[in-house]
Amino acid sequence: MTALRPAAAAGPGPQTWLYRLSFGTNPTLHLRPPPLRPLHTTAPAPAYQRSRKVKPKPNITRPPPSSKPRGPSTPEKAAKPVAHDTTSPLTSYDNVILLGVPPDYPIEANINRLISHLQNSQLDQSTAEWAQLWDLRCIHRLAPWHFEVISNSIRQILFGKNYPHLGKMALYEPAKYGHLKNMVIESASRGYALGLYALMLKLIGSGRPKDVIDAYERCKEHMREIQGKKKEDLFSWDRIKRLNARLEDPSASSMNNQNKVNVGLKHLLMANIAAHTLMDTLDDKVLFSMLDSHIDLRPTSTFDFKPIDRALKASKAQPQVHKRFRANVDKLVLSLMCYHPNALVARIITLGTRKSDSKLDRLYDRVLEASIGPDAYLKPRELDDFSLVFRSIPIPPVIWLQFMKTFEWKGDVDRIIKMIDVDLPERGLEPNGDFLSSAMLYMAILSQRVGQSSSVRSKARAWVDEYWRRLTTQNWHIEDQPFSRRIRTLSILSFDDPNLRNEITSLYKAAKEGHLGRIHSRTRAAFVEFFIKHGTLNQAWQIFQTFPMDTDRPEDNSDIAFSVFIRRLALGPWPVEDKLKMYKKVTKLFIDSGLPLRPHVLGSLLSVQLQVLNLPMKTIVDLTLDATTDAEAPDPGIQRWTKVLYGMITKWTHTATPTLLEIQAGLYILEKASERKLYGVTRSRLVQMWMSFLGPIAKSTHTSAEQRQEYIDLALDLFPDGGKGNVSISMWMEIITHSFNRHDSAGFGEGYRRWKELGQIRTIQAIWYSKMLDLLIKHDKIDWALDLVTDAWNKKYIKKADGFYLRAKAYGLISQLDLDPELEMEQNRLMDDENGQMKRWKEPIAFVEEYEDEMYLKEEEQSSIDEEDGLDEEDARFQDEEDLDTEEEINRL
Repeated sequence: MTALRPAAAAGPGPQTWLYRLSFGTNPTLHLRPPPLRPLHTTAPAPAYQRSRKVKPKPNITRPPPSSKPRGPSTPEKAAKPVAHDTTSPLTSYDNVILLGVPPDYPIEANINRLISHLQNSQLDQSTAEWAQLWDLRCIHRLAPWHFEVISNSIRQILFGKNYPHLGKMALYEPAKYGHLKNMVIESASRGYALGLYALMLKLIGSGRPKDVIDAYERCKEHMREIQGKKKEDLFSWDRIKRLNARLEDPSASSMNNQNKVNVGLKHLLMANIAAHTLMDTLDDKVLFSMLDSHIDLRPTSTFDFKPIDRALKASKAQPQVHKRFRANVDKLVLSLMCYHPNALVARIITLGTRKSDSKLDRLYDRVLEASIGPDAYLKPRELDDFSLVFRSIPIPPVIWLQFMKTFEWKGDVDRIIKMIDVDLPERGLEPNGDFLSSAMLYMAILSQRVGQSSSVRSKARAWVDEYWRRLTTQNWHIEDQPFSRRIRTLSILSFDDPNLRNEITSLYKAAKEGHLGRIHSRTRAAFVEFFIKHGTLNQAWQIFQTFPMDTDRPEDNSDIAFSVFIRRLALGPWPVEDKLKMYKKVTKLFIDSGLPLRPHVLGSLLSVQLQVLNLPMKTIVDLTLDATTDAEAPDPGIQRWTKVLYGMITKWTHTATPTLLEIQAGLYILEKASERKLYGVTRSRLVQMWMSFLGPIAKSTHTSAEQRQEYIDLALDLFPDGGKGNVSISMWMEIITHSFNRHDSAGFGEGYRRWKELGQIRTIQAIWYSKMLDLLIKHDKIDWALDLVTDAWNKKYIKKADGFYLRAKAYGLISQLDLDPELEMEQNRLMDDENGQMKRWKEPIAFVEEYEDEMYLKEEEQSSIDEEDGLDEEDARFQDEEDLDTEEEINRL
């Protein structure tokens, strides 16, 4: 850094308002002559030269160079420093230190003039007043409502009758253009983004997309300064730092109830994508740079694209630019889901549990298309890389594993084969032992599933042997993970061929005698699961004695085997005395190992304790919930409590049904959660916690209809911030659906009563009437369906042109109610009122063709894209070893 001159004068700088005012009071000061070329202009050089007359240079005759030979150069004497005349009123530009005005410098008059000029749509005077405040460095002293007025007024100026041409302003009035950008950027960074959004739309329309990108990046940088965020923390190994480094949308807190338009980071992001689309610069690096903010980009969230469409049209862009813009939005949403893989895993699971296969296949095809070729923006990671810190948009291995598992749910043998043999190798990923053994296990499940055709079952059975052959060829079959899955595969196939159980017994004897080397955690768990299902409790207990944990290997722990044993102990029909004896043995062994009890295990353990311990229920629950905290997480967390609750109610299977005591314990957990402040509480996590209780209760078989009704009502009343009044319609519909889908057909009355109760509490939109109608028709409840159509007909807010009536007409219900003539008349009247013009409406933000009937998912309880949501890394990676029951997988769907 250059040292300060000794005679430098402190005071207002040459670019400040105070300095310029001094020329009006002191006639002895003179301005420097302006430079030949104006500063900070964006006009091209030829255009500028044509705008002024250039005199030809005079032809000056110079003397010829001297013929005197040059001698050795001698150093010149240093010039004597010129003493600074402190008495001179003239101060050189280079000798001024720029200082701000005092904190109490009066600027109220400037602010009042600025606001007045803006409200009167006087842009020239407004930018002049802003320039004075900018020179005084007093922008931070403006109140929030000042920035709101600035943002709203600039939007009105830009879209008013005498709107300025931004392209000409940028060329010929760069200072005014720069101050205009500063005004909207300063406002947007504080939560008032309407002006910046309007400016970005106008810049797109005037053909200056590069300025849009620059304004968006500058706004984000200024937001980081205001919010105290550090960009480098986005790549920190500390998860808390990564979460805290994301930009918050300040518009969420700054917008008051009087504002009709809530413009925030999402709108600025969409305009930025449109600008990159025009410049054709949206690559993987640009997409990655957009993943640094908390923005609601769920595929089912909505956005009004019409302003951006009009801006693109004004820019004289080609028609295909509109399609490329929407395709780029889809790219961003898919990139965000891959960057936070739990969000994509949750989406895959949701699509995998639905009847339709098309949406799951389209999502998989999108991932394949985005991860290969020169335009690929998703970077597949190595299949053994489960890290969580990325500097690119990854496809972690858990995504491929979840797709494979979901294809097994759907019974799609060909998709699994193609993934292993084609899709992964095309992307430079060679399937390892983990993937081949997973494929082998899923093929074994499909080969035994009763609902599959004989051709699918025989094909799956053949591929079981093929994958095992590949494992042995690569010598991967001796690894812990593949070998444990081989045991589970043989256990599944033994339902058709009981002799295979003898092979497992032989493997156990060989391992016991040391012929198979060291037995690790997953193989130990597989043996425990086999013997507790096909043998006795004592045989399963002997596994822990035969293959003890190696304390020198931290990764070789008995946590998985302990989880399997406890879960099976909770599910099994053994006498209470036998369960109590084994419970004492295995818990003592686990406590002596020094391993922590994970919430995943605590749920099943709580179920066992409620069965065998002679202690008050609340005491057992309190002790279990206290065990969810540790040194790393000292505060009780909602996600850990949810795992305990769901594990106790379901034992991590879809076939188990809770007992009355377990229902009471679950209600007690909800009561404590509603009264106590838990770490990590969000709306979506509250919904997840309550539905992990309400769903299984609606399907339970150990309770009467009266008991189910009582406990469901109590749980709904405990929902935070309003009880039943704060319970979303989707939660009600999930309870109704579970009641209707009971295997004993005893829940139709319960479900329909819940629907009637919902109508008294909430205003039900037409989409929910459509869902309920489909449910009634599915279960052949025609009388209730006719009553439902009549009820909707009497609701004036449900338009007769809605899709609900198309469904009702297709089912023949409109004809049965003699409503055909009236319905046709109402539909024609609505078309006449609209005069053939489509009204503005918000569209799904991405994957439009997949979400035409899912606009209702906009409610708060849907899974947000968050690194914390969904399964944690270990659960997602080893879900099939811990969570799923083999028999349940065989009978699934």
